Amino acid sequence: ASLMLDFALASLLIAVGQFLRVKIKFFQSFFVPAGLIGGFLGLFLGKQFLHVLPFSDAIGSYSAVLIMIVFAAIGVSGFSIEKGKLKDEVGNIYGLGTILFLGVLLQIIVGVVFSVLVISKIYPDINYGFGMMLVAGFAGGHGTAAAIGATFADLGWADATDLGMTSATVGILSGIFVGLILIKWAAKNGHTHYIKDFSQIDDSLRTGLIPPGHRK
Repeated sequence: ASLMLDFALASLLIAVGQFLRVKIKFFQSFFVPAGLIGGFLGLFLGKQFLHVLPFSDAIGSYSAVLIMIVFAAIGVSGFSIEKGKLKDEVGNIYGLGTILFLGVLLQIIVGVVFSVLVISKIYPDINYGFGMMLVAGFAGGHGTAAAIGATFADLGWADATDLGMTSATVGILSGIFVGLILIKWAAKNGHTHYIKDFSQIDDSLRTGLIPPGHRK
């Protein structure tokens, strides 16, 4: 019963988030996902603040399980390359893979090294895994933070999940707002390949609603 109630409330919040994205230009300008809008509504309406929505005590534990479904579903739709475009596709995959690899690698190195060499000197009792929660949340997201946090909790570090969730929230907010500001600046100055002018972007990308006839 608790699972069904939580699922129903979460679904309602996502639907409200989608409605707000369609109606509010600010959300469209920054391409804020409906799930993020609904998540913040749930935070303020839940027991942390207004205590309006009757979420169960298990609401914070679902992400560790759901991330398994996400990983399991990766690749289910298959992978294909159009004829004659192998070289371009390989170049795109190589470029994106390199950026992702370096980004994650730097977060691991900086986070762990800074945690062990600097933060531990200021707070001697800190867990050395503190640095790993940066990459777990910032690069991995809330699901990964929950999974890694649960592992650390089993090893005796109970605060790991909360730190990972905080890192993930800061990561997604900075990724959306700071990232989009940088992309808009790059597009305006001719440094982008796929996007030339944000004013020409289709409304379906802004609102998140795909019009009839274009739905696969």
